[in-house]
Amino acid sequence: MRLAICLYRLGRGDYYFTIAEMFGVGVSTVAAITEDVCEVIINNLWNDSVVNHFPKNEQPFREKMLDMEQIWQFPCCWSAIDGCHISIKCPPGGLESSKEYHNFKNFYSIVLMGMVDAKYRFIWASCGYPGNSHDSIIMQSTTLWQEIAQGKILPGIAKNVGGVDVPPLIVGDSAFPFQTWLMKPYTNAVLTEKQKYFNYRLSRARMVSEGAYGQLKGRWRVLFLRNECSQKNVKMDLTIDPATGERRDREVIRNLLQMVRSPPVRDSCHQATLIRNCLSF
Repeated sequence: MRLAICLYRLGRGDYYFTIAEMFGVGVSTVAAITEDVCEVIINNLWNDSVVNHFPKNEQPFREKMLDMEQIWQFPCCWSAIDGCHISIKCPPGGLESSKEYHNFKNFYSIVLMGMVDAKYRFIWASCGYPGNSHDSIIMQSTTLWQEIAQGKILPGIAKNVGGVDVPPLIVGDSAFPFQTWLMKPYTNAVLTEKQKYFNYRLSRARMVSEGAYGQLKGRWRVLFLRNECSQKNVKMDLTIDPATGERRDREVIRNLLQMVRSPPVRDSCHQATLIRNCLSF
């Protein structure tokens, strides 16, 4: 019954008091059950559902790149990245706290940042950054960014296109920094026909992330609603060690959030420009 209550809340998005009447339990019981079961689902299914789809060696990278080229006609791309705002109620803490979570869409939110392959499967995600955070800043604050920049994740393979070696690529919108391994569209005021066609093809590949978020919200309708949970329940409380019950060190929390201290990256790269230009032909 606990699992049924949680899945009904997540799948239908009904109010707690409605579900309480249906199952014959108290409203606070429904809220507690939903929180407990969600935590168990994350702890037990996250690796199988997300982490295991992330390529670990050269062969899975080749397979994902082939899928993207065959299905969406964009070469050398193995995933698309984008952020999604999850609506929350105004957090406590005064004006400064409110501003931190107030996004450009004019509501309070936290950001779910995810990477998706050609078949709409999430292969990496990070959730919990304040809604006012820019996608570029969020991406650069993760260990994923640091490890890719240090050459620890991407395999040493490339496809020669027009005399330029193109490495495995991630595609994103114009909000992300421009890198040799992270492609974004042309943002010139006036675009040539080739640049327009490149932007169209990149948009086709990038839309798998939009489609994945659409399927996620379509299946779990609670994501369409404003999250009325208290701020500490919007995301898992990483400040407390569940084994000891003691407060964790700040550096430990940063590691659990996959956050790193990274200087801002300038949106310019000569080699990345060569790669984008060769792909636009």
